[in-house]
Amino acid sequence: MFKVCFGDEIIMRWLLYSGPDCNRCKMLKQWMRDNGVDFRQMMIDEDFIVGDLIRETARRGNASMSLPVLISGNVCYTERQLCLDSTQLDYKFLEENIR
Repeated sequence: MFKVCFGDEIIMRWLLYSGPDCNRCKMLKQWMRDNGVDFRQMMIDEDFIVGDLIRETARRGNASMSLPVLISGNVCYTERQLCLDSTQLDYKFLEENIR
């Protein structure tokens, strides 16, 4: 987990697993930038192998092989929570859960 502490305030930093040809990943990354959400991106083809992604998501009780995946601490959101379908993000879910 990525945490930055400023006095009593704890700011969570998200880890975004994405792929180069993943349009939902690109949309989520843009939404996070537009909404000032602090995150670090891990490109599956460059920084991480799929087995590690599955292990990290399974450890948090939400195993996934599909992208995008967002992790912060014990919180893990997969495309099932983040997306309405193959072309749309669930903006209501993002507004309520990602900050």
